[in-house]
Amino acid sequence: MHSEPLTLEILERLRTALRSAGASLADELEPGLSDEQIDGLGDELGLAIPAELRVFWRWQTAPSTPRHEWSRDVNSEYELLPPHEAVELTKVMRTMFKDIGVEYSSSLLAFATCGAQVRLAVDCSNTGPLNPVLEESDDGEYPIGPSFGTLFAYWAQLIETGEYTADERGMWNEIPDDAPLPRLNQPPDRRTIPHAQAQREF
Repeated sequence: MHSEPLTLEILERLRTALRSAGASLADELEPGLSDEQIDGLGDELGLAIPAELRVFWRWQTAPSTPRHEWSRDVNSEYELLPPHEAVELTKVMRTMFKDIGVEYSSSLLAFATCGAQVRLAVDCSNTGPLNPVLEESDDGEYPIGPSFGTLFAYWAQLIETGEYTADERGMWNEIPDDAPLPRLNQPPDRRTIPHAQAQREF
């Protein structure tokens, strides 16, 4: 599979697709952060924010005070988090797993959610130009995209081709049973994949 880094062109393509579909997120995106602000968020976690997440957060961010409960949804599956909430969620996950005696990778940073139990995360120990996106839950973690750029372009494509649609309120409609899911890699079950292996899947 060809992988590409996240660019402003891909992000603007996604924004255009969101707006064409009438999704609330398109008009509620907030101004991006400066490099100094991004570095400060990383410092709170003892992490260096990886390249593609930096591109994303410099561009625009999910709304801090959304008008609707679905205003942060980038599609029918995933809700984007504003950077400060991404940091706070990551802190919560670290504490929660520590309290129950389960090891949690200190290099993970969650930046989106899928319901209450599933998160999209990036491994901040990856310092390269491409950063695999992981779907992470209590059952383990596995890669759903080889890079932010490749995954975000795929999300835009699903909207552009009419696979995903929004209603008159700007809320995403349910994904039809025969429509592709917004994951480029879809394991048959939520099996645990060691983190290093997960990044080698692509």
